[in-house]
Formats: sequence, C-alpha cells, structure tokens
Amino acid sequence: MTVRRNMFSSVSIIAITIVLIEISVGLLGNGFIVAINWTDWIKSRKLSSCNTILTSLGISRLLLQGTAIVFRSYSFFTLDTHKLDNVRITLRVIRMFANMTSAWLASCLSVFYCAKIATFTHPLFLRAKQRISGMVPQLLLGSLLLALFTSIPTVWANHDVYLCNSKGSLLGNTTSAKVNSNVIYLYFSFLYTVMAFFPFLIFLASSMLLMVSLWRHSRCMQDYAPDLQDSRTRAHVSAIKSLISFLILYTFSFVGETLQTMPTCLTDNTWTPAVTSVVVAAYPSGHSIVLILLNPRLKTALVQILRHIKCQLRLS
Repeated sequence: MTVRRNMFSSVSIIAITIVLIEISVGLLGNGFIVAINWTDWIKSRKLSSCNTILTSLGISRLLLQGTAIVFRSYSFFTLDTHKLDNVRITLRVIRMFANMTSAWLASCLSVFYCAKIATFTHPLFLRAKQRISGMVPQLLLGSLLLALFTSIPTVWANHDVYLCNSKGSLLGNTTSAKVNSNVIYLYFSFLYTVMAFFPFLIFLASSMLLMVSLWRHSRCMQDYAPDLQDSRTRAHVSAIKSLISFLILYTFSFVGETLQTMPTCLTDNTWTPAVTSVVVAAYPSGHSIVLILLNPRLKTALVQILRHIKCQLRLS
C-alpha cells in the first residue's frame, strides 16, 4: 500500500511539473501572439482578418491556461479536494467556455486558410473566398455563442457527484435523487463531448480540402515548371503543416478530455489522470508555438526579440 501511495505521489508530482511547464510555455506563446498583433494594431489602427482570428485565439487560450493554473492552485491549497464548491465550479465552467471558444476559433482559422489558399473553381467556393474576410466578425461572434451554448448549461449540473463507490465499481443501489444527479451530470458531460466534436469535424474537412488542393496544384506545377516552387505552393505547405500539427494535438486532447469525464473506476486511478492532464495541456501550448514558427511575421518578431535578449545578456 505504501509503495502504491509513493508511486501515485511521484507520478502526480511529475505530471503536475510537466503541466506547469506546458502552461508556462503556452502563456508565453499565446501572450506573444496577442502582444505582437496588439502592437501592430496600435501602430496602424487596423488588423488583417487572419491576425484578428489569431489574436482572438490567443486571448481565448490565455484565459484557458490562466484559469487552469488558478483552478489547480485553488484545488491544491484546499483541504477538501473532493467537494466542488462554488469557486471551483465557476472556474471549471470558465475553463470549459475558454476551451470550446479556442476549439471553434481554431476551426475558424482552418476554414480561413482553406478559403484563402485552396484553388478550387466551384462557384460556391469562389464566393466564399471573396467573402471570407468580411465574415470574420460573424465567425468570431458565432464561436463565442456556440461556446456559451455548450458551457453555460453546465452551471446547473451537479458537479459534486461520484459515479463510483468505495469498492471501485459503478454505483448500483442508491437513492432516486442520487441517480437523477448522476444522469444530469452524464448528460452535460455527453453534451460537452458531442459539441466539442463539431469544430474538430470542420477542421478535418478544411484540412482535407487543403490537401486535395495542394495535390492538384503540385501536379499542375510539375507539368509546367517542375523545378519551381511558387508562393502558393509554399502557402499550401505552411498551412497544411499548421493544420496537421493541430490535428494531432487536438485529437490527443479530445481523447484525453473524454477520458477525464469518465467514472474513475472505469480508468486507472494513477496513470490516467496524470497522462490525460499532460496531453490536454500540450494542445493549446504546442499549437501556439507551431503558429509562431510557421507565421513569417511572428517568427521574424520572435527572432528579433531573442537577438535583443542575447545582446543584452552579453552586455551585462
């Protein structure tokens, strides 16, 4: 029993350390994206449609990761770690809202990439290409409303439920009130999981369209200029790299969040919480770093800042 407790403690400490590092990297990365775009807006009083989406995405992830730190800190310093009081319920709902907003905004970004870069000639696609920039405010507002629709109802869900008994199995003989409470909790968990799947489907469709467009464009370029890689091809490749990285991170994060909503007696009590926490925290942090490295403007600003810091360290 002592060995198991020590192992659980060691795994938990390692997981918490990794998660804190991931969140710190994410706060720096998303803060950098927001700061650079905000500075550009201050200078020119305008922001491109793509940068508007990037800024909104960065803000939503700052809220997500900031709330995650507050939630974990509050839970760590609270004696009763099982009971969810009003503070923890509020933080959980805010985190769910920020997470859903981030997912929808990332899908909006993939749709924007697809509309602007893909080279399809269908009339509906050409119309979308022409109107996508003007539709960005509506896309942002729609993302917020969908996130609210998914997250706000969970305020009325009973979060203080335990679907497993002390023997490590699902609750069987219990009161009618307890059964209703469990059903409500499972209903809202199912609703959240289903709604989180929709932005993933939109993203997947956009990614597939971009890949088909790249394949067709590459064949065309090989026929006319085999040794030439034009700007549109580079834009295709850059966008697809970003979307593939998002696909991998989002898929693992979605699976991790689904496992976290399952009753604890159906999963491993030691490794599952630790691994899922690390995987879920890696998604908003890793994708922000990829966005910076694949965006020439952001990458140039980052290199300049790093050079400045390096020069200051040498002078000191």
